[in-house]
Amino acid sequence: MVADGMSGDRHDSDTELTAQGFANIASACFMGLPVTGVIARTSTNARAGAKSPISSIIHCLTVLAILLILAPLVKLIPLASLAGVLLSVCWYMAELPLWPRLFKSGGSDLALLVIACGVKYLSLDFEHAIFIDCSYAQALRALIQTAQKKSLSISIKSLQGRPAKDFERFGLNKLLQG
Repeated sequence: MVADGMSGDRHDSDTELTAQGFANIASACFMGLPVTGVIARTSTNARAGAKSPISSIIHCLTVLAILLILAPLVKLIPLASLAGVLLSVCWYMAELPLWPRLFKSGGSDLALLVIACGVKYLSLDFEHAIFIDCSYAQALRALIQTAQKKSLSISIKSLQGRPAKDFERFGLNKLLQG
């Protein structure tokens, strides 16, 4: 989904989410932490101009080689330098030119951003932050879907069988004309 926004192409999100679900189940079997995918890798690949999943496969093989062959040397890398690399990737992943539009739009997107950032940085543990963020996002999604369904059904019921005068009185004639 991140790649869709960066590349402009569409892909099958169901396949991606199903694969992530199986990966999360497998990670739980080995006491791993569930993830939503490697957004940093996807973002970096998209910015580098990658056009196929081969770049992700190459990344996985590179990480595997580093773990198997260079593990004794990797522990010598200072954490501060790794933090610098992560900050650089996060900076480019944040897409700062889009932020003013987010703040202008306000509403649920801005509320979700503020709650997600606030909970993650102020909570005592990572697992509770993820639970609270996901719960809020699901509740927000349910509210929006319910509101859209009710709005649509009210609109359809109120427009059926109404004479043209009612459309003019409510200012709906402009909507019906296009």
